[in-house]
Formats: sequence, structure tokens, C-alpha cells
Amino acid sequence: MSQKEIYIRDQSLLDQLPVFYQPWWLDAVSTRWDVIIIYKDEKAVLVWPYTLEKKWMLQLIRTPRLTSNLGPYFLDNPVDNTLLEQAYRLLPKAGYHILTPPFSKDLSVFFEGKGYTAFHKRTYLIDLKPELAEISAAVDKKRMKLIQKAEKELLVVATQLNVPLFNQWLSGTFARQGNKYALTPELIAAVDQAARQHHACLCLEVRDASGNILGIQWFLYDRTSMYYMLSAINPELKHPSAAALLLWKAICTAKELGLEYFDFEGSSIPGIEFFFKSFGGLRVDYPVYSRTRSMIWKWKQKILG
Repeated sequence: MSQKEIYIRDQSLLDQLPVFYQPWWLDAVSTRWDVIIIYKDEKAVLVWPYTLEKKWMLQLIRTPRLTSNLGPYFLDNPVDNTLLEQAYRLLPKAGYHILTPPFSKDLSVFFEGKGYTAFHKRTYLIDLKPELAEISAAVDKKRMKLIQKAEKELLVVATQLNVPLFNQWLSGTFARQGNKYALTPELIAAVDQAARQHHACLCLEVRDASGNILGIQWFLYDRTSMYYMLSAINPELKHPSAAALLLWKAICTAKELGLEYFDFEGSSIPGIEFFFKSFGGLRVDYPVYSRTRSMIWKWKQKILG
């Protein structure tokens, strides 16, 4: 039996892992994936799922779209570079490799020693363990007043994601901003269907008094955290606090579910970062490691980005 088959069948192992490490998630976001499992005293102590792509006749290992983190994951163990080295040697050769390990472990010494370069992303985390009143008190006062006002004017409902409408609004936002839209309705539908089947997502719509949908947000969650994944606002019927109200309702739902953290899947874009920061979360900067071995891929990065 292959390690991938063992991984898929070992529910006690999967129960310890984030949603982005689940086989059903990897099936939804990639066409080819595998996993390395390192054992110590007959117990799994490290797992390393990875996805494989072929492009320009090169093999690539990259973190899939919509996947917050994917890389070596230590199971209730401190970082052990000896175990990490064992796993690393089992990785397939790749012309380009980029990975985003969970930020709870510092793997910089290992990967920088292997010739990887690091750049940093940013998110904001809300600790959900305090009482809701304490979480609410940490939100910017102006932001909370606007949310409370919106609660009197608007209705938030949990529903199934309307993929065509959501994709239309989101792709339109990217087009108006002059940015490349990297998602497809097929990918959005695939992750939504897989997550719904595994009771791992929340979709919220906000509606006005006439029943018009003003915005949609889609969240993913696992045993510890809820992740703010996708958001789209009706370009024709805008409300200044529709997005904030949706986010606050999701935070409240995450608290009700007994989760430990709400992860904004943040951004360093000033306007978006300011919005996320206003909810009182803790800023977390985390590394993304990459290494390019292929001269062809280096040329592609230099010319095409």
C-alpha cells in the first residue's frame, strides 16, 4: 500500500490535520498530489502533502490556489531537522518548488540552508477563546457601530453558494481593478461541493429589506480555525457595511462552533489590511519558501513574472 493510500485511510491521522491537508481538499484543488509520511517508533510524526504539475516540460511543486498552507507538518512535535531531512529526500525533483508551511513552526533555518529564498505574507488572527463580549470590545469602535447599524437594516442568512452569481461579481471586481482573475467557476464549485460534503464550509449572504443580495462570503473551517476565503459584493447595490457585517457574523459563528481562531487569510494591500485590522486581530507575518532550479523557469519568471 502506498503512503498516499495509507494517508487517505488513516482517519485518526487526518483528524489531527488542517483542512488544507485533507485528501478531499487536495482532490478539489489539484489534479495530482502525493504525500510523504515519516514515522518514529511506529507513529506518524511528520506529514508532507504536495501537488505536482507539468508545465513547459518541467515538473513543478506549488501550493494550489485557495490553499492557505501546505508543506511539512509536525504532529504534536517540535521541529526536528533530522526528520525534515528524511522527508525532503523523498520529494520528487522539481524545476520550481514553492511551499507555505503552517506558520506555527519556524522552518527557516532548514529551507534557507537548502537554498530556498523566503518572502513574507501577512494575515490577522482573532483568538476565539475569550467571551464574545471581549472579542467584540477589541473591534474598532467606529467599525462596530457601523456593523450594529447594518444589523438593523440588513439580513444575513446561511445558504448554499450561488457559484455563477458569485463568480460574476468577483471576476467583475478584478476586471474593474485591472487585475488578473486567477479563479474559475469550476474550481470554486469543486471546493464548495467538497467542503459541503465534509461539513467544512460556511456561506453567508447579506440581503436588504427587499430581499436583494448585497454580498456573499465563503468560509472554510476545520477542528481549530475558520478561514475567510472568498468575498464578492453586488456592484449595483452597495451598502457601506455589508462586507463587515458578513465578516462579523462569520466570527460569531466560528465562536459558536467552538473553534479557537478566526483567520482573515490577510492581505498587505493597505486598504484591505486596514479593514481586517479593524476587527482587532493579531497580525501574523509568515514565510513562503521558493527555489528555482530550472533555467527555463528562471527565464520565465524574469520575462513573464
